[in-house]
Amino acid sequence: MITLNDYLYSGDTVLKILKKYTEDLRQSAAQTGNEVDVRHCEFLSQIMELLEHNDFLTAQSQKIREFYKYMAREYPYLSFTFKGRIKSLIRAEAKFNGYVVEYIYDYYTKNGTYPPVPELQERLNCFRDLIAYRIVISMPKCHLKNPDDGEREEIRYLYETANVLKGFLEERGFTAESAGGVKESDSPLLSDAVRPYYRDYIAHVDPDGYRSLHITFFDNSAKCYMEMQRSDPPIIWGMRKSRRATGREGMPSLRGNVSTLMKPTSAAGDCTNSSLQS
Repeated sequence: MITLNDYLYSGDTVLKILKKYTEDLRQSAAQTGNEVDVRHCEFLSQIMELLEHNDFLTAQSQKIREFYKYMAREYPYLSFTFKGRIKSLIRAEAKFNGYVVEYIYDYYTKNGTYPPVPELQERLNCFRDLIAYRIVISMPKCHLKNPDDGEREEIRYLYETANVLKGFLEERGFTAESAGGVKESDSPLLSDAVRPYYRDYIAHVDPDGYRSLHITFFDNSAKCYMEMQRSDPPIIWGMRKSRRATGREGMPSLRGNVSTLMKPTSAAGDCTNSSLQS
């Protein structure tokens, strides 16, 4: 059985490891006729595509930067950061196992047979977070009448900016994707116009305490997806993109190659304006 661990300690670059791993897995799949390995190779090929052709990230980052400017102008009393990252090869592989391998196991256990190939392909289409942008929001204590109101105010502004985000990005070439009723928000802070597009893990907190607000967009220029999420503390939303590919460790941030545009406020709640970095 061919596994990623067999290649991780070769000393090669991520791209070379990925190419060798994919080549060997493809040969094995051809010999055994294993459809899971065939789909796995397709997934790995998507990763390689992004590693070799990632120029689109710069243009995308500039579009996201416009929302940073908007927030800096409209919410000068908030502190926030914008960050970007590409999911690591190990994390991507783990997610493949979760989405596909575990699905096959559960399907076989229930039905005594393997799932049809179209269903496996559909599982692969669920990947939306291989490229991610993240916004971290916090409210400095100096702007609070009552220091205990910090989390409530951060959540209020999170929903307020979430109401704006859909239209803002659609004006710039993105198309919001319906959440399909998954974790549909019942928060009165989220407008009815955008409610069908958000998966609300704030109003519906997971058993492990995970809290976030998710929305998925399709970038019509780059032909990729973007997902936003928020978790706390502090308030976080991430904008995730998946080009049916994933890529290298690190990506162009909204400020050249610096992943963090602005440091968040300290744990003590220092008062820091979120002025736009040049």
